Amino acid sequence: MKNRINYSKIGLKAIKGLQELENYVENSGMEKSLIEFIRLRTSQINGCEYCMGLHSDDAMQSGESRERLDNLKSWRESDIYSDREKAALA
Repeated sequence: MKNRINYSKIGLKAIKGLQELENYVENSGMEKSLIEFIRLRTSQINGCEYCMGLHSDDAMQSGESRERLDNLKSWRESDIYSDREKAALA
C-alpha cells in the first residue's frame, strides 16, 4: 500500500490552505457535476479507493450517470464527455 498524507502531521497552515482551495472551488460558479468529475478523476490518479467511492457517490447525487462515471478513466477516447469536461480533466 502506498503511503498517504497524514493530515494531522502536515500542519495547520497546510490544512487551512487546502480548506481555502476547497472553498474557492465550491464558490467558483463551476457546475457541481464538473467539480465532482475532477475530484473523481484526481482520486483515480491518486489510486485512493475510499475517495473514488466518495466522489463517485457525490457525482451520482449531482445527476451523473453510471456510464459516464464508469468510463471516466478513458475520457480522452470517449465521445460522451463535452469539450468543456475534457478541458477540465486535461
